[in-house]
Amino acid sequence: MQNLHNVYSQEVDKLKKEKIYRSLAKLSLKNTKELSHSGRDFINFSSNDYLGLRRNAYMIQRAKSWLENFGTGLGSSRLITGNFEELEKLEMKVASWKGAQSALIMNTGYQANVTVLSTLFDPAIFKFRPVVFSDKLIHSSMQLGCSVKDIQQIRFLHNDLKSLESKLSRFQHSDQPKFILVESVYSMSGQSAEFKKLLALRDEYKAFLIVDEAHASGVYGPKGSGLGSGADLTIGTFGKAMGSFGSYVACSQEIKNYLINRCPGFIYTTALPPSILGSIDGALDLVPNMQEQREHIKAVSTYFRSNLDREMYSFGNANTHIIPVRFPNEKSAIECAEFLKENGLWAKAILPPTVTKNKICIRFSICAWHTLQDIDILVTNLKKFRSR
Repeated sequence: MQNLHNVYSQEVDKLKKEKIYRSLAKLSLKNTKELSHSGRDFINFSSNDYLGLRRNAYMIQRAKSWLENFGTGLGSSRLITGNFEELEKLEMKVASWKGAQSALIMNTGYQANVTVLSTLFDPAIFKFRPVVFSDKLIHSSMQLGCSVKDIQQIRFLHNDLKSLESKLSRFQHSDQPKFILVESVYSMSGQSAEFKKLLALRDEYKAFLIVDEAHASGVYGPKGSGLGSGADLTIGTFGKAMGSFGSYVACSQEIKNYLINRCPGFIYTTALPPSILGSIDGALDLVPNMQEQREHIKAVSTYFRSNLDREMYSFGNANTHIIPVRFPNEKSAIECAEFLKENGLWAKAILPPTVTKNKICIRFSICAWHTLQDIDILVTNLKKFRSR
């Protein structure tokens, strides 16, 4: 029999040879803005903690309160003994914030995308095979959610609604259930979706619009509730701008009931621990009132993009706080990331297979703690690297 350890080792060697091998850095997350590595401090430009809440005193207090009142864990899935009144009230709080009829808390965004989408697309419950129109740059978890069941998936050009409409029009008179699958803010391109047009297409072609709000929740929309208002269902995370962990599905009561009974990612997993639920509760108290921080993120992001534009750096069509500075190959992206690190700036190169070869980049995430001076330092070092 083939030695499986050798097989895996050879695959790792191949990644190293192709210079796309990744490893875990041992970091000290000493405060919100900075991280430490090998005895040095760095300004963090890779965090998803967009509002700087993960060390917020009020959220920590709420986590402690739930921990002390309800224990370290809930001991089972929610359908067994892992459900309680405060958790259901928390879901009502999520629904209210999202402007939805109902909400369901899940354990992770990846889990929610894979298992919720595959459950919604289940061909067994429809008379005709579902067809899913998905943006080409949806997250890998959404892509996996599409691949689990025997559906017809049609991918349209990234954030190109003319491409979407041309594909929808071929099914205008079809009895197949039609789903449109997008992100409100795309994690790798930094673009936001055009929702007025999406909603119009949804209505015209009688489709069901599903939006991943992972990178918009907390940062955009009324009270930080995201950009997907009017969508039929949204999926978001508490692990980014909300400063905690876990995810949510905002939907109708009918769909929530269906997911509770059919979604394996909900049925067969232990409920989130009370401390996490308490921190989510705290985040939902704070985030709606953080408009000043949202405006700051917008201003600093605009300043960074205008500087990049002036210096003729390519960042695609990014128009949000996620700004991917493009590089021609893996080598140049890795070398630039290392150069920035040498100068006290932490930003990760994003390489295949996370992105395609023509989209290799260093992805910068602008957060509420970044200042215009931080951006000046960053741009100065990008220029230094280019002029070496």
